[in-house]
Amino acid sequence: MCRTLSYLKPVSYNNRTIEKETIPKRDITIADNTKKTVVISLWNVLATDLGQKLLDMADESPIVAIKSLRVYDFQGVSLSTVNKSFIELNPNSLTPKN
Repeated sequence: MCRTLSYLKPVSYNNRTIEKETIPKRDITIADNTKKTVVISLWNVLATDLGQKLLDMADESPIVAIKSLRVYDFQGVSLSTVNKSFIELNPNSLTPKN
């Protein structure tokens, strides 16, 4: 998936009940050239480090290439990063690298 960043939420923190730990989460909204949007939840380091980088670049409407997302189909489609997710900002080609 390769789209343009259109909206970025601040980091929130969710509690895991099993491990009783707090995990950072940031939702981003990306859009294609037809203005269709989808929300992607970034977790852990992607929410904090990459999320801050995206926040710094938000005025530039960066291209976001993402590989390996979890798809949820509940009251509409939502996407979420997993441990093996890979995100590249403003890639040189439209095919994300491994």
